[in-house]
Amino acid sequence: MSPTKVTKGKSLPKLRTEGGQDVKPSGWARRLKHQLYGPISESTTRLKTMKSLREPVVRDMTAAEFESQLRHRRKLDAALVQVVGTPSYSPCDNCEADCSPFTSCMVAQDELGGACANCYWNGKSRTCLFSSCSVKFIMDIMKGALQPEEKPLEGDIETNQFKKSFLEDVINKAQKSFDTITALSQLRVSLEEITRSALQLKAGIKEAQEFLEKMKIETVEDEDEEHGEHEEHEKDEEDEEDEKNGTNGTKGKHEA
Repeated sequence: MSPTKVTKGKSLPKLRTEGGQDVKPSGWARRLKHQLYGPISESTTRLKTMKSLREPVVRDMTAAEFESQLRHRRKLDAALVQVVGTPSYSPCDNCEADCSPFTSCMVAQDELGGACANCYWNGKSRTCLFSSCSVKFIMDIMKGALQPEEKPLEGDIETNQFKKSFLEDVINKAQKSFDTITALSQLRVSLEEITRSALQLKAGIKEAQEFLEKMKIETVEDEDEEHGEHEEHEKDEEDEEDEKNGTNGTKGKHEA
């Protein structure tokens, strides 16, 4: 690979394919920090303020290909983690399978949802061993907590300190996620109960309306019937009065 690649009239830094996590920061580390590739996220801003520790080292990609991929915000963040992040205490499954763009498995606390840069670049955050959403990671933590603590060698102290801090952070995030899921589940149950109560109330109101409507109809019918009986009674009284008046008139004529 040549020292530089040229795209759109501009020279790109040499993109390393060897050296792993030990390549000191240079051209690409600076470019990733200062080049504007498009809209950036809060995570991008935070990563750009962190100290550069190394150059990104890829498996099989040209500088021009790498540059074109950085237009995607997710991949830009992943590349920045390669520059400012910390080597994971052991490669995740995706990194070990050599199906990732970078040669090293890097993570950054509180960034990328806990996923390593390779998985984040490939859009596989949820299956990454280090993701706060990974059940496998939580199970591995629980298993590791039951194992006797090994005395670290002098050269491993920094790595083990990071491992402890990283695991504590992920456990806290996992607990918060679990608490959130539990709360949402309880809220869902409450909403279902409220919905059922509302439906029952609606049904009760409908039954009450139907009952009142029925009572109204029956009341009108009773009033009509009562009114009819009253009119009939008045007619009978009038007939009796007429008949009485007629009888009195006839009697008066005979007396005369």
